[in-house]
Amino acid sequence: MRVAKRHGLQRPAETVRRLSADWRDYSAPPYPSTWQRLRRWISGQQQPLPPRANLFRLHAGWVKYGLAVLGIVMAVRTRPRWKRRWAVFALALLVLAFCLSLGLRAAAGGISPYAWLMQWIPGYAQIRSPFRFAMFVQMMCVLLAATGIHGALRFANARLRGRSRLALRFVVFSIGLLAVVELWPPPAQLVRVPLSADKPAWAEWVREHTPRDAVLVCFPMPNRLTVEAYESATMWMIWQTRHERRMVNGYSAFTPQSHLTLQQRVARFPDDASLRALAEWGVTYCVVKRSAGAPSLERVTTDGRWRLQPVFVDNASVTEIYEIAPLPLPEDPFASHRVGP
Repeated sequence: MRVAKRHGLQRPAETVRRLSADWRDYSAPPYPSTWQRLRRWISGQQQPLPPRANLFRLHAGWVKYGLAVLGIVMAVRTRPRWKRRWAVFALALLVLAFCLSLGLRAAAGGISPYAWLMQWIPGYAQIRSPFRFAMFVQMMCVLLAATGIHGALRFANARLRGRSRLALRFVVFSIGLLAVVELWPPPAQLVRVPLSADKPAWAEWVREHTPRDAVLVCFPMPNRLTVEAYESATMWMIWQTRHERRMVNGYSAFTPQSHLTLQQRVARFPDDASLRALAEWGVTYCVVKRSAGAPSLERVTTDGRWRLQPVFVDNASVTEIYEIAPLPLPEDPFASHRVGP
């Protein structure tokens, strides 16, 4: 927390408000329900979900909501006290998580309880996305729904006999199955990441031929604050686990202003300003992902202080490695004729 205060690592109120949930989001499904997909498949129509102004679709399913209510009722009416305590705990956590997920949107008369938490409770000022508290809402909803199914089955076993028991068991099983398939997720869109056995030649060269205290910078670097722009930084961070050298690239929950300034200064790499900025940061090697057949980036700064020289080329991954080498200062031709200190 001392580091957060020293560097002013706090989320802007507008960002927190934008990433806070709205209570209506809990009725918006994240994807079409099974019944909608079945109806579209039968009719041959492909209709996407209607657009919404808010980003978040936090609906867990109406069947699960109904079973969760049944679970609360069953747990409260049951004899063992620990079941009642469990239901009270789950319900309290659900309500608390729901309120926290609303973030700065939950306000009355201009007063927001979440703003008070951000001001006085350590850690809340660093939370960017309060809507993620919805995970606990959905978790407790599922557990309470399971409690409802269990309670209904216990009721059938204890109070009913013969066909009535079988009929109730069938109904409970069918409702539980509906809860499972009501919001069946579509196939996830995955991105291939390197396997542990993948070892590109350039990363092996860095590992074997550079000193342990070498500092790398990898291009391309993000040029804007978007998820897509930082995909390349993610890949460079994965490759760092292979070469095990310090690296300027990377990202975290907060980005220091000094790092953003460096990104701006190296935007025209490899011009003089970018090479001087990298030298000031102690960077000794540049890893550059380029297109096949591109000319070499080798050059010397106009002041003669730094040279960008190629040291390795990985043709398989079209990656080049350059060293930022300091050049000796030119000797003063009049130094031997000067008198005095």
